[in-house]
Amino acid sequence: SCGFWPGDRRFPHPAIYSYTAPKPSGLDKESALPSAGYWDTQLGEFILKYDDVRISKTPEKDILDFCQSTYEAGAKLAQWDRDALERR
Repeated sequence: SCGFWPGDRRFPHPAIYSYTAPKPSGLDKESALPSAGYWDTQLGEFILKYDDVRISKTPEKDILDFCQSTYEAGAKLAQWDRDALERR
């Protein structure tokens, strides 16, 4: 899953989030694109803060790269059959 999060008491920042369920082993060790994206151990998901997107010279690309890179990391570790899941 990848989407927008307005924030709450646990994480008081708007952000783009991404997670894989169930969480495959090692997902927290994977990296996200762009480099501002990261694994948040408290939330158990990848985060790209909206403030980082807002100041980017390529915000649309950053969001797409974040969602794609975190999806690919989860799909690889969960050993999903991507040919069966994805339209080409």
